[in-house]
Amino acid sequence: DKLITQNPLFIDAFREINNIGSGNAASAVAAMLGQKVDITVPSVIVEKIPNVIEKIGSPDEPAFGVQLTYNGDLDGVILLIFKEDTVKTLAKLLMGMEVEEIDDMTISMIQEIGNIVSASFLNAIATFFNVQVLPSPPSAAYDMLQALLNLALASIAAETDYALVVKTEFIIGNDENNKAEGWIVNVPSPESFIKLLKLMGLLGDEDVE
Repeated sequence: DKLITQNPLFIDAFREINNIGSGNAASAVAAMLGQKVDITVPSVIVEKIPNVIEKIGSPDEPAFGVQLTYNGDLDGVILLIFKEDTVKTLAKLLMGMEVEEIDDMTISMIQEIGNIVSASFLNAIATFFNVQVLPSPPSAAYDMLQALLNLALASIAAETDYALVVKTEFIIGNDENNKAEGWIVNVPSPESFIKLLKLMGLLGDEDVE
């Protein structure tokens, strides 16, 4: 457990990867919106699956999720989570008006942003480790936090124990008070976690049964 959850080299590597991914995502979202966008990564942790939700919020809290699976040299699922109030904040920042209810236009916009952000972070992983990773088309859902995570986990054939949980902050325009947060939950398959540890030199063939 400690090799994954508490290893500083593992955490530092993914912090750097996510900083690269956030920069790429910010550029892509800014190009889509036609205005300045900054995306920062305040925290990166590796957490056991049963503890993921408590890092984000309450299990029955409504949220919006954008999910994509990936395969190739690594396989797994990425779930980008925006809480309901964050979706409304993002919609207000992007459309310049208060949003009382989450409509189809808001969902479409958030799904596109989620797709860009998830793909950017996935590309950063692929580039950093020099591996090929192919994402699926994204799917979006509005549900309770626990239900969103359960749906994402169901898309992985193998049962997995750990997730990379990345907190992200979006600043749109020049006002740093215009801030919205999201969470990226990256769940590699067990085989992919082992491969990542090997690529980092943290695990040898003799360490794997």
